[in-house]
Amino acid sequence: SQLSLPELTKRPGAIGDAATHDITGLLKHAFFNHDDPHSIWVNTFNEILLKPLALGNTSKYMASDEGSLQRILRNNPHLQREDFVVPPIDRPRAFVMLGVLLAPLGHESEDNTVVSLQMSPDFSGSPFYSGGHGHINYDEESTNWFAKADIPAVKLVVGGGMVETFALGGDAPYEGQSGGHGVKMPSPSEPFSLAKAIGVSSAAFTAMISQALNKFGGQSMQALIPVTTMWPITSRRVPAPKAAAKYKIGDGGHMDNSGLLPILQRKVPQVVMFVNTDVPISLKSDFCGSKRLISPDLQGAAAWYFVDKFGLASHIAGQFQMHNQVFHYADLQPILCDLQTHRRAGRPAASLRKLEVLKNSWWGIEGGWTVQLLVIYLDKSQVFENELPADTQKEIKAGKEGMFANYPHFPLMSQNPGSLTSFTSAQVNLLSAQVEYSVRQHEGLLREVLQGIPHNPSAPEKSAGFEDLNPNERREGSSEQAAMAGWEGAR
Repeated sequence: SQLSLPELTKRPGAIGDAATHDITGLLKHAFFNHDDPHSIWVNTFNEILLKPLALGNTSKYMASDEGSLQRILRNNPHLQREDFVVPPIDRPRAFVMLGVLLAPLGHESEDNTVVSLQMSPDFSGSPFYSGGHGHINYDEESTNWFAKADIPAVKLVVGGGMVETFALGGDAPYEGQSGGHGVKMPSPSEPFSLAKAIGVSSAAFTAMISQALNKFGGQSMQALIPVTTMWPITSRRVPAPKAAAKYKIGDGGHMDNSGLLPILQRKVPQVVMFVNTDVPISLKSDFCGSKRLISPDLQGAAAWYFVDKFGLASHIAGQFQMHNQVFHYADLQPILCDLQTHRRAGRPAASLRKLEVLKNSWWGIEGGWTVQLLVIYLDKSQVFENELPADTQKEIKAGKEGMFANYPHFPLMSQNPGSLTSFTSAQVNLLSAQVEYSVRQHEGLLREVLQGIPHNPSAPEKSAGFEDLNPNERREGSSEQAAMAGWEGAR
């Protein structure tokens, strides 16, 4: 292994290096400089992540490719080539950054109001009418526990389609609101830039501020939430005209931190889902035993944004997961068995299954078809750790007293003393090395999903022994072979 401590402490690559920079100083500078509050978060992430990559110009629009850009310029002669950024030609065409429409300014964010916002270099918006109808009732915002804002409740149509991203953020068109080619629209007040899309997709604080802090008189904090102007795409069912509104927008992880649901909206038949989380796979219950576990047994079994796809959701402040079921509840335990078996054997956790997709009208997902889903789940891998140099193993075993406290489940915030969001170079490099190791160990599963080459389920796999379950709640199974006997399917 090349992952000795001297190697791990070297500066990571450009994207990994961004995770080593704390945002506290930039936020303080923006506050004291009296910057536009709605732009503070976007500008902060732009400084850390995009400017080192020469992509940090917030005044540039996005376009999907050179051909589309030339068409845009012909139809909009006031714009110039240098006003745009486009993805490199060797990158995947489909690239979706996820956000949410929390609520119009002055209104509450709730499970039945928050809608997906999907941002790409080509088109952005909310592609379906949520709930199949798109009519959403927004209550007036609370100013504290006892009072509401002066802005009245409102019922708006949301979603229904997308617009080219360079035009996102302007008012509704006078004609052609139902869509089409060559629709003339008012110009947005500012470009919906790559910086704004990435800043929005990482604004994990927004829902908590929008939903909870207002009850404690936190309206001043609301000014930190990014905003944009949105209007619905109309149709025969939802006829024009429909006015635009200014919405609070935030991290798509408030609804779906996995990115799986937008993929299922597009009916992608093979999916690889990396669950890079700070929630370990539970070892309290035996997911491979013959007994079918009920909901209380599976609470906390894995990351919430994984189990909610199977109907195991709950009301959590700052999260909106109550409309996320797309698979049968009965399909969850076999997948958890796969993941837990790998985890107990010390291997990177993975599961490959074919699942029936259920209809989900809130997300506009059609049911009645099958997806091949490969889940690669971040958790402790003793096999990986055993292959590390002695000095690195020693630091991992030191736990809270070592360089890698909480490894591999580093929390998003306050991982290191005196830092709000940053990791050390060693933490970034070790974590990325484990993810790479996981990919290499499950090469056969990845090739089956991505290339259609069947893997060999009987191929020998590394093992570091077989870890016991929590002795206080131990059920059936004391060996890897026995664990897998309860459920049929790929590991």
